Amino acid sequence: MIFMDSYKVIIFDLDGTLFYKDQMISDNAAKKIIELEEKGIVIGLATGRFLNELDSFIEQLQLKKYQGFVICANGAEVIDLAGGNQHKFSLLSKQECYELIHLAKQYKLISYIHEDNDYHVFVPGALKKIYKGMEILFSRINIPFFQAASRLKLENKIVLHKNEYEKICFVGNHKSLVEFEEKVKLLNLDYAYYPSSMHSLEIVKQGISKFIASYWYLARKKISLKEVIFFGDGGNDDELISNVGLGIAMKNALDSTKRAAHRVSQYTNRQDGVYKELSELFN
Repeated sequence: MIFMDSYKVIIFDLDGTLFYKDQMISDNAAKKIIELEEKGIVIGLATGRFLNELDSFIEQLQLKKYQGFVICANGAEVIDLAGGNQHKFSLLSKQECYELIHLAKQYKLISYIHEDNDYHVFVPGALKKIYKGMEILFSRINIPFFQAASRLKLENKIVLHKNEYEKICFVGNHKSLVEFEEKVKLLNLDYAYYPSSMHSLEIVKQGISKFIASYWYLARKKISLKEVIFFGDGGNDDELISNVGLGIAMKNALDSTKRAAHRVSQYTNRQDGVYKELSELFN
């Protein structure tokens, strides 16, 4: 039997989980979440996205009013909306990003980073002629940066302007991504790897994850992981979903995420699964 009164915090992944369709949170889900906030439950978002992409969702869920929190870039940054405090964990250096982008080109992978509120995209020369067609392909498989097409900056050379980056992302053929990841691991580099789909991979510094960022935030609030519910769907959710009190994987989740979860929803995100699960848990 699940005693819902024992849970103080609910954390949601966005893409493939809380997003209903077209990268939107349904009105029903938002209303239900606000009802829970009004009852004193703290709400958090844990996403691979960057903070500047989350303003509308923070407002929709009234996270500032009810003092929630946000975990960005797969755990590289935590924002406590109760006071606006931000904490950044260890980041990738400019040189590390340069070397990874250069290596990715050998595997015909598209690389992209986030800088000055834009996505900077590095496309291997062999792929530039078919880049437009690839945009259509990737938009269909739910890769976030193509959903912000107006902000894409296609780079001809590897030029990086910041000294540090939260994460670096790679898109392409699944086999090439696997071979690329294996090659990077052979170099014994201090990275963590998160596949966000069959066709995309995100790399952050070792020790960066949604789980570690959540643990860091919760410890400062004196809240146990066992008092947390987490909804997720992707490989970057597995560690957190298995360690909270109740980890719920969406029906559309990766197999690894379903295995790590305590419960698998009978609903996908496109069926407004989070709203339906919350309605059943907190009726």
